[in-house]
Amino acid sequence: MDFNDALDTAPIAIYAMNEQAHQGSPAAPPTGVKRSADTTLDTHPKKPRIYDTLPGEVILEVARYLPLDHIPEFSRVNRNTYALMEERRWAWRCYQQAASVSDLASLQQLIGEIEQIQAEPDLRAEPLTALWKQSQSMGLSRKHKIEAFKLLFAAADRLPEQGLPLQKTMLASLGGISKSMRLRMFDFACALAERRRPDQANFWPELAKALVNVWTPSRRYIQRYQALLNQLPYLDAPQKAELIPLLAPKLSFSPLEDPDSSKTLSAHATLRQQARSLPPSLQGAPVGMVAAAIERLPREARAAHYAELRQLALSLPDEQLGAALHKLPRGLVMLPREHHAHELQLLEPALLRVLPEQRVQVAQGLLEWTFLLDDALSKHVWQRALQLLDGSSATALLEVLSKVGAMLRAPKWQDAVNEVTAFMDRNHFTEQERATIDARMLLLRHP
Repeated sequence: MDFNDALDTAPIAIYAMNEQAHQGSPAAPPTGVKRSADTTLDTHPKKPRIYDTLPGEVILEVARYLPLDHIPEFSRVNRNTYALMEERRWAWRCYQQAASVSDLASLQQLIGEIEQIQAEPDLRAEPLTALWKQSQSMGLSRKHKIEAFKLLFAAADRLPEQGLPLQKTMLASLGGISKSMRLRMFDFACALAERRRPDQANFWPELAKALVNVWTPSRRYIQRYQALLNQLPYLDAPQKAELIPLLAPKLSFSPLEDPDSSKTLSAHATLRQQARSLPPSLQGAPVGMVAAAIERLPREARAAHYAELRQLALSLPDEQLGAALHKLPRGLVMLPREHHAHELQLLEPALLRVLPEQRVQVAQGLLEWTFLLDDALSKHVWQRALQLLDGSSATALLEVLSKVGAMLRAPKWQDAVNEVTAFMDRNHFTEQERATIDARMLLLRHP
C-alpha cells in the first residue's frame, strides 16, 4: 500500500466526510495511515482519490499521526500536501542534521534553524530531542556542556507544550555528570521554572528529584530547597500531592548552616501545613513521607509533630491509609524509645483496615525499621506484619522480604526466620515454596 492508497482507506474517508459535512470531530484518529516499505508513488491512479477533496486541516491532522521520517514521502502525495508539509519537512531536515552536530557552535546554529519553525512550534520538539541526545556524545568541555544544556533547555522552554518531556529528561540526567556542572544546570532550570505562570505545566517534581544530586553542606542547598518549597501554595492539589513526598526526604540541611535547626523546623512546618491542606483523597503518601522526615528534626520536637501526623494518617479513608502507613513507621522509630510501644499500639486498629492490595507495602513499611526496636517489639512487629499477608502467595512474601533485605542482616535475624516459618506453616506453603523462601532469605542475609 502506498500513501495514495493509505489516504483512501476507510478511516481517512470517514474522517474527511465528517469534516466536510460539519458533523464534528471523529471518534478516533485516522489510524489507517501507515507507511509501506515500498515508497514508489502511483502516478497512474485508477480511481478518483479522496485526498484530492480533503481540506487542508484534515491533511494536517493526518500528518500529526505520522512519524517525522514519513513526512518527505507524505509531502509528495500531491501539490496540496507538499505545500502544507513545508514546516514539517524543515523539522525533518533539522532532525536529520542533529546527527552531524559536533561542537557548541554547530549546536547553536542548528537550534537557530529549528526555531525557524513558527506556525507549529511544537514541531521543534523532535529535532531538539535528537540534538540533546547527540550533545551527550560530542565530547564537549565542561564549560561547553553547561552552555549546551542551557541552550537546549531554554529552547525546549519556548515550546507551548512538547518541550516539557525533553526538560524532564534533561533534569533526570544530572546524576551522571560532575557536581560542579550539575549545580549550574540545576540553578538554570530552577530559574526558568520560577518564571512560568502558576497555571503553566512545570517540572517541579523533576527538580525535587534532582535535589539529591545537588546536595552540599552549604546555604545554597537551603536556598534551592526553599525555592521548591515556596511553590507548594501555588500548585493545585494533585501537583502538591506529587511534590510533597519528593521534598520531604530531601529535608537535610547542614548543621553548619542551620545550627539551631530553625530552618529545618520551619521547612517541616510548611510541609505539614501543605499536607493538611490536601483533600483526604490525596493525603496518604504526603502525610506518610512528612512523618518519616521527622528524623531531621531535633529529638525534643519529634514526638509532638509525629503525633499530629499519626492522628491525621489514622483519620484517612481506607484507600489512602496504606500509603500513609507505608512510611509512618520510619517516623515512629525515630522517636525516643519510650514512645515506641505506645505508638505501635495506636496503629493496631488501623492495620485491620488496610485493603488487600495495600498489605504488601504496609508490611514492608512495618518491617523495614524493626532493627531500631527492642527485641520484644521487633518480634511483635514481625508477627503483625506477616499476619497482614495471611492468605497471600509466596510471591507477596518474597516481595516483602526483598524490600527489607538489609534488616535481615541485623542482629534480629532469628526473629525473622521464626516468623517467616510460622507464616509458611499457617498458609500451607508447599515444600518447593518453602525452599524458595529459605534460599531467598539466605541470599538476602549474605548478598
